[in-house]
Amino acid sequence: AWDIFRAFERYCFVDTGGYAGLDNVNEKSPQKRDKMDSFFLSETLKYLFLIFEDMRTFERQRDCGSNSVGTCPSEYNLKVPLEDFVFNTEAHPLRKFTVSDNTQQN
Repeated sequence: AWDIFRAFERYCFVDTGGYAGLDNVNEKSPQKRDKMDSFFLSETLKYLFLIFEDMRTFERQRDCGSNSVGTCPSEYNLKVPLEDFVFNTEAHPLRKFTVSDNTQQN
């Protein structure tokens, strides 16, 4: 994952700010496109954040005895505890839910 981040910095970073897509990732010195796709920030960087997040933090949250943010010491609280959320294909967190036996379907 660190190599991926370094490659973004080396090949995609634009001096004026932001990141550009590449015309051909198989070339040794690829040509940058004159745009940054919106999914780069909204999806790719979210997944990189999750890859780099300290797994001990996730385990402390779990071992705290609660899946709720705010009930553990502040250093154990996550913005998105993985035991309570899943991510869709666009890296948006969705809270998990359970269907009770009382739920009726129409």
